[in-house]
Amino acid sequence: MTNKEKKYLSDMNTAIARLRIHIKGIDSEEDYVKNITVFKG
Repeated sequence: MTNKEKKYLSDMNTAIARLRIHIKGIDSEEDYVKNITVFKG
């Protein structure tokens, strides 16, 4: 695996970890829609 590929995978892991922080505690569509940091519709 190249360094570029390793960096790409590391960036993906970081993004997933950050997404998990934003969606923590969202258990329904209603919660999702109420959360301004997640829903932009």
